[in-house]
Amino acid sequence: MLCEVYDNIFPKQFIIDLDNKIKNIPLETSNISGAKDTRDRGIVGNHRLFGLCVFYRLGINRVNKLHEESEIFFDALEMIENSLGRKYYVEGIHINLQHSGCDGSPHIDSNSQYEKTIMIMSTCYWEKEWGGQFQLTNEDGTNIIEEHEYVPGRVIVIPSSHIHRGLGPKINYPYVYRTTVVFRTKPLTF
Repeated sequence: MLCEVYDNIFPKQFIIDLDNKIKNIPLETSNISGAKDTRDRGIVGNHRLFGLCVFYRLGINRVNKLHEESEIFFDALEMIENSLGRKYYVEGIHINLQHSGCDGSPHIDSNSQYEKTIMIMSTCYWEKEWGGQFQLTNEDGTNIIEEHEYVPGRVIVIPSSHIHRGLGPKINYPYVYRTTVVFRTKPLTF
């Protein structure tokens, strides 16, 4: 299994608070996932989701974006680090939102085999029949090699260079929204 999957890192109330925070942050439609790195590998898919970059840095001392409501996302990262016994150098924190039928296309987050993507399934209430699975695919994005159900509070850690996608809620659930918080990380070497 390529994905590391962790449940029960967060208290239920924390996921409720995180979900409520996301619902009250205005999101944008300019959230393009994995566009440049995905095209560089010859993979056709990239997609536009609702979302927002909460934090982004170009280097250790250069922060380009820090959203005023970012504290809860850093709290989540600390809880993950404490639970896993690891430290992460975070390059970016992103919120993604998918509505029914809004399936992500297969993409990568980085070309580097050393970088990790950490994803929190942040919608606080979810029914299995709504869909929303997270998938890893083969190199050309045509076959699913690993799939994980959407579970509130679930944390998935993957190599950022592996092709993946998130499925939106199934089309017959038009008023359901799937949110994730994604941390893009680099190795802690300076």
